[in-house]
Amino acid sequence: MTPKKPERPARPAPPEAANGTSKLGRPRASGAVRDDNPRQAILVAAAELFSRSGYAGTSTRAIAEQVGLRQPSMFHYFRTKEDLLAELLENLITPTTGLLDGLEDLDAAPAAKLYALTFGDVLNMASSDTNMTTLQFLNDARTERFDTFWALRTQLFDGYAQLISQGLKSAAFACRDETIARSVVFGIADSVALWEDADSFEPHEISTEVADAVLLFLLADKAALETVRTEAMALIRAIRKEQS
Repeated sequence: MTPKKPERPARPAPPEAANGTSKLGRPRASGAVRDDNPRQAILVAAAELFSRSGYAGTSTRAIAEQVGLRQPSMFHYFRTKEDLLAELLENLITPTTGLLDGLEDLDAAPAAKLYALTFGDVLNMASSDTNMTTLQFLNDARTERFDTFWALRTQLFDGYAQLISQGLKSAAFACRDETIARSVVFGIADSVALWEDADSFEPHEISTEVADAVLLFLLADKAALETVRTEAMALIRAIRKEQS
């Protein structure tokens, strides 16, 4: 379903680092926070606790204790638990929107670009904590604080939609209804966040299978899949090299 920004107030890296940052190690056994980047240590602790205990079941006190801080000290970096969740979700989606930006600068067929975007999007989700990616669906993530995240989600959906439109215009793609096709493609990719057994598969394998499924759904010439896949992997390598 097309991501829509809920009405107010009821109501957002490369695969090697799924949240787009360099992760710190787990907090030391003594509970001492890493002095070089306490803000990032707090984010890592929050992600672990949100994934294990749920967002509602995790207190800011528990997050502070995880990194050896007093609760008031943690508020120096994050004023609320909502701020923590918002930044984590933004970090999770930023690598994929970065890939989309890189693809826009390359001269390549829409099919190869769509395969590369789908592959990178799924790899980013599959390489991160699956429980973290599901937190975007919480009602708690529908306030104004998450406007940046939802704007990035809309940017990503629009990227998928534009590539599908371009593929249809070039006759590389074929479908009965373009609007439905957009939602189907985005939904296939996005569903990985909800797979209960996603962590039992190798992320690269999941990404390849999902990207294959998307292109087989759209390609007018199904036999072209292998060529499209090869071209897409070359695009991803080029973007990684440019961004490194």
